[in-house]
Amino acid sequence: MARYPSLLLRASLALASCLAFPACGGGSTPSPTPAAGPVRLSVQSLSLLGTGAGSSQSLTATETNFNGLFTIATSPAGQPGSCAGIATASPPSSASGVFLVTALSSGSCSFIVAGAGGQTASLTVSVNTNPPTHTLAGVYLEADAGNEIVGLQTTLVVPPMPPATGTLFLWPGLDPLPGGANFLPINNGVLQPVLTWGSSCAPGHQPPAHSTWWISAQYVNTFGSEPGFVGCQGGQIMSVNVGDSLSIVMILNGTVWNQVVTDTQSGRSVDYQIDLQGQAQGVAYFQIEGYGQHPVGSTVFANTSVMFRLRQSSCVILQNGQTDSNDVISNPVLLGDNLTCRIATMTLYAPVGAMATGRRRPVTWIDRKPMRLTKRVLR
Repeated sequence: MARYPSLLLRASLALASCLAFPACGGGSTPSPTPAAGPVRLSVQSLSLLGTGAGSSQSLTATETNFNGLFTIATSPAGQPGSCAGIATASPPSSASGVFLVTALSSGSCSFIVAGAGGQTASLTVSVNTNPPTHTLAGVYLEADAGNEIVGLQTTLVVPPMPPATGTLFLWPGLDPLPGGANFLPINNGVLQPVLTWGSSCAPGHQPPAHSTWWISAQYVNTFGSEPGFVGCQGGQIMSVNVGDSLSIVMILNGTVWNQVVTDTQSGRSVDYQIDLQGQAQGVAYFQIEGYGQHPVGSTVFANTSVMFRLRQSSCVILQNGQTDSNDVISNPVLLGDNLTCRIATMTLYAPVGAMATGRRRPVTWIDRKPMRLTKRVLR
C-alpha cells in the first residue's frame, strides 16, 4: 500500500512541471498565424468590346490565409496606366474578391488589386468601342408547350486552332422560354459549357488568350436582375488539345442543374452546379458564336441526346442565326417512349462574315428528309 502515495507524489510533481512548462502535456504553444499568400486573379487581362453595363466583365481575386477585404484601384488621372475615363471597377472593396469592370471609352489601362500583407496583383484592361462583328451560326430544338428539357448529353470534338485573334465560343446550351414554368424572376439565362478560343467573362484562371482551347461549365444571364443569377458564373477551367473528344453532360437533379465536361483523352473533368429554382428549360442550342473569329473547318457535335420530362410530340432541328449549305445533320429520332431526342451527328460550319441575325439557308440532311426551317436569333 505504501507505493500508492509515492505514485501520487510523482503525479503531482509531473503536473507541477507541466504547469511550469506549457509545452508539456495538456498545454501548448499557440501556432503562429500563417502568412498570407500571393493575390491571384481569375483573369490577368480583360478585353471589353464596347462601353456601358452591357459589356461589363467580372474578375475574382483570391489569396490563401486571408479572409479580409480585397481592394481595387487605379493610378490618379494623368498618370501612366490610369483607368480614369477609360474604365471603372466596383465595388472599391470586396470580401468575396469579386469585382465588375465597366468600360467608359476606348483605351488601355490597369487596376491594382490588393489583399493582405502588401500583396497585390495587376489587371490589364483594354477597351474597344468598335468591337468585331458578332456572328452566330447553329441549330436548336424546342420542347413542346407545357414540356421541359431535363437533360442533354453530347460530345464536342476540339477543332483546329484558329488564328490568334478575336474570340470564338463553341457550345451546347439550354435556355428557358418566356411563359415557361418559373421563367421569372430569374429571366433569360443560358446553361452552357463553352469551348473558348480567346478570353471571356467566365470566372476561373483562364490561360493566356489564343494559347490553347479551353472549356468550363457556365451559366450566363445578361437579361435578369435577380441576385445570384446575374452575369457570368461557372466552375473551373480546363485547357484541352485539338482533336480531343469532350463528353458534355447536363442533368437536372431536383431543381439543381449539374454540368460535367470530361476530356476523354486526358480523363480530366470540370463541373458546375446551379439551382434555378424550378425554372423550366425549353430550348437546346448547338452554337458557333464568334467575335471577329470563326472556326477553321467544321464543328462536330456527336452522340447527342436531349431528354424531356414528358412525352415529346416531335424532334425537329431548327436554324438559329445562320447555317451553311455544307452543314450535315443526322435525322433526329424520338426514343424511349418519346422522352429522348437522339441525333447521331451534327457537323456545322460558320459562314465567314455571317451576321448574328443571319439569313435562312438550308441544312443538308444525311437521309435527305425534309426539314421545317425557321429562324431564332439568340440574344
